[in-house]
Amino acid sequence: MAVVTFTSASVLVAGTDISDHVKEVTVDDGREENDDTTVNMTAKSMTGGLPTPSVTLKMRQDYAASKTHALIRAAVNVSTAVVVRPVAATIRSATNPDFQFTGKVLQYSPIAGQAGQFQEPTVKFEPTGTPLSELTTAT
Repeated sequence: MAVVTFTSASVLVAGTDISDHVKEVTVDDGREENDDTTVNMTAKSMTGGLPTPSVTLKMRQDYAASKTHALIRAAVNVSTAVVVRPVAATIRSATNPDFQFTGKVLQYSPIAGQAGQFQEPTVKFEPTGTPLSELTTAT
């Protein structure tokens, strides 16, 4: 199995590339947890329910026009397209898929940091009713 070193990812929010401001990105393709245990079982049983996708970004804050603050502020409680690709310079493929998601930001701290340090707010794009898409064919 190949091991991947995360070096040059691509992150687009509302069609704008903010990769140069993103320090960490997490794409979560989770499911609601449903208890499907019955009385004839000897241990608890769980099954996945509705998808609960999300994309979480830790980014360096930038208040310039069309940069992180403007993009994230515009995504507060508004459906917004987010696309993450593991290797930006490599064409989309089975080994370098695009993860596409429409989410909205429900909590945003435009100022997050300490004296002498970069402002690095963490922003989570929550689900809006559409599942995460993994695209593997070239465009």
